[in-house]
Amino acid sequence: MDYQTIILDKEEHIATITLNRPERLNAITPEMTQEIISALDDVEEDLEMRVLVLTGAGRAFWSGADVGRRSEGERGARLARGAEEARLGMSRNQTVLMRKLRGL
Repeated sequence: MDYQTIILDKEEHIATITLNRPERLNAITPEMTQEIISALDDVEEDLEMRVLVLTGAGRAFWSGADVGRRSEGERGARLARGAEEARLGMSRNQTVLMRKLRGL
């Protein structure tokens, strides 16, 4: 899959998902949640991957929901559903999950 808002890198048994909207401090959008879910599925299906690192591009790991888009009603509902799907995907994934965080 060609991702627009994240980067999926796989190298030597380590998969890294990078949230890639640094200009918005990696604020989550419905599109990003769908890409995260797709990347999690990809990593889970790849038996060579043993560790999953979740990080953010730029100076912030994640700043929450993109509030500019959150007020768009249906998009806000999709975002909430997508975020829950991504959380469940991370909890059921058998790969060891590490979060690479940094302060603002």
